[in-house]
Amino acid sequence: MQTQRMWNGARAAAAVGFAVAVALNATSGQAQATRTVWDGVYTTAQAERGAKNINACTVCHGENLRGGAGAPAIAGNDFLFGWNAKTAGELFTYIRQEMPPGQAGAFSEEEYAEILAAMLRASEFPASETAELKPADLAGITILREKP
Repeated sequence: MQTQRMWNGARAAAAVGFAVAVALNATSGQAQATRTVWDGVYTTAQAERGAKNINACTVCHGENLRGGAGAPAIAGNDFLFGWNAKTAGELFTYIRQEMPPGQAGAFSEEEYAEILAAMLRASEFPASETAELKPADLAGITILREKP
């Protein structure tokens, strides 16, 4: 009889533990919900400011940013194929640490965010009326080729 009570108590504790784990997972999922590039994460003004510096990119990546002599696309379908499901933070870190070749870090963080906004606009993602890309927020923005 005592063994049966211990077994019932263990099963009850396991059930409670499972319920708590499920609840915590659901809560943390809500707290970590990310935006996507389809949510309007940059402004037109920010992309226009970025377009002023994107000339450093067009030398290699082409006038329309769709790829150039030996350099991959940084806008459009080919670009999105390579960056799909990655974060804007990963892309920002890459361009800040690697671009332009031989001159990495040539721009301020704000200017790199503006260049990223220009890349998103060139890929035809919607702009926001007010939400500008901020380096601190980029890890929470997912790049998706297709609208969810």
